[in-house]
Amino acid sequence: MQSGLCCSFYTILEIEEKNMSIVFEALKTQTVRIQVVEQIIKMIRDGKLKSGDQLPSERLVAEQMGISRPTVREAFAALEIAGIVETRTGQGTFIKSTDIDSLKHRAENLFVEERSPFETLEVRKILEMHSAALAAKRGIDADILEIEKAFRILADEAVNFQTWNDNADIVFHKAIANASGNTVLSDVFNILFDMNHHKVWLKLQEIGRLIRGGLEKDLQEHQSIYEAIKERNPEKAQAAVLNHFTGVEQDVFGAESREVI
Repeated sequence: MQSGLCCSFYTILEIEEKNMSIVFEALKTQTVRIQVVEQIIKMIRDGKLKSGDQLPSERLVAEQMGISRPTVREAFAALEIAGIVETRTGQGTFIKSTDIDSLKHRAENLFVEERSPFETLEVRKILEMHSAALAAKRGIDADILEIEKAFRILADEAVNFQTWNDNADIVFHKAIANASGNTVLSDVFNILFDMNHHKVWLKLQEIGRLIRGGLEKDLQEHQSIYEAIKERNPEKAQAAVLNHFTGVEQDVFGAESREVI
């Protein structure tokens, strides 16, 4: 028994020593996500990373590059979509393919085509806090009913089928925007929700669901938002939205808590 523990201990030490030898350069420009991709591809080309090798943790990469964990996570997601790495739940991110010439541009182009999912989520958090508060103040009974209908679909599928209905989720948040009584706000949300179909966001959502592991948590947070609006309590609605989005930022993106302006 002791022998097994000893071997396991030294294996962990060897992995840590290898990871510490992989040093990333600090980044200073706005194209940081692309540069994360480029540095990893360069390491593969230089032979520092080989198929099956484990990448250092997001935290370590973020610290060495001087960037945020959400940015690193977005870059890893793009690399996974391109087929260069794979994420193993509870283990980490591993190099999948070293045949990268045909895959490099695919990963980089995702960032040319798509906005940052984390930055999009930050905007949604700020706007939806105020949208929920306005819905609680201005929403008519018909508006509240639309929010309730979407929530009931979410609840039914989560409880009875253990699945999360993404379409109902979008309808839920759109109904809140509509209940705010501000048509410009509703139009802005339509643009933001369209970004939910981008490939990097969908991959992060897929990974995040496994990490977050909580249909019950998601359902409870949406119920709190709905009930606060139904109670006509703007402050409570705003706090419920903040709690929900802060949780998503932390669990899906590995972000630190930030104050909302």
